[in-house]
Amino acid sequence: MSFYPDYIPIIKFILGFVALVAFFASGLAYAVLQFIVGAAACLIAIPIALVVMSIASRS
Repeated sequence: MSFYPDYIPIIKFILGFVALVAFFASGLAYAVLQFIVGAAACLIAIPIALVVMSIASRS
């Protein structure tokens, strides 16, 4: 097992790389989710605002 210690830095590098990718992926997913929620809120708010304005202008 003389070749065993050579794998430790590789394993550490892979684990670090995976952790970094997971961190970026979760951050990206969070940003995308916020964007989708914001876009959905805008799409919901625009018709409501139009309805409210039309009611307000009628009275």
